[in-house]
Amino acid sequence: MNGSVLDKVKAIINEDIVNHSAQAGGCIANSLRIKTASGNIYFLKQGFSSNMFICEANGLREISRSATIKTPKVIAVNQDFILLENIEHGLKTQEAMFSFGCTYAQMHQYTGKHVGFYENNFIGSTPQLNTVEDNWLDFFHKNRLLYQYKLAEANGYADTELRNKFIKIEKQLPQILSGSEEEPSLLHGDLWSGNYLIDHTGKAVLIDLPSTMDTERPTWQ
Repeated sequence: MNGSVLDKVKAIINEDIVNHSAQAGGCIANSLRIKTASGNIYFLKQGFSSNMFICEANGLREISRSATIKTPKVIAVNQDFILLENIEHGLKTQEAMFSFGCTYAQMHQYTGKHVGFYENNFIGSTPQLNTVEDNWLDFFHKNRLLYQYKLAEANGYADTELRNKFIKIEKQLPQILSGSEEEPSLLHGDLWSGNYLIDHTGKAVLIDLPSTMDTERPTWQ
């Protein structure tokens, strides 16, 4: 852990840090559980120098605005780190998981007029476009499929076989996605077992948005 980051955190919370321990997590950032002299506990992620943490904070705040499912409070964020409220883990009981499904569905009812997001973000450490479009087909083609294909092409991974198959998919995409249209709604965008937890009260918490809100069918501008 970079000592200068801890010094910056200390200045922000205005407390001495008496203990910090590494936490298991993703492969992009280094995570620490920090304890202060007064007993306060925080969660710190650092180690990736870009605006990834800023995008993550914005994604957490957007989900929080929906007033549906819990997210950790963002204490501070910059290009070097994000400091979050620490969430104590609870048990993944049947009741807790049922409640998770209900609140997650409620989040999807937080809707908007356009497909996209107000900023680009990341999928893993790869930049991800979220240019606002009027319909799901255009958004998915331009911001997800085509952009990723062009990245592969630029990095020498798009051979003739992939190029031909991608062109074939492009031509068939309207037919493939026909009937899938829905009202744009807020998504976490990277939901897997490592990106949520159950807190000590039995409530689900959405965490760790390295791709922030993937916003594949999300919201407004």
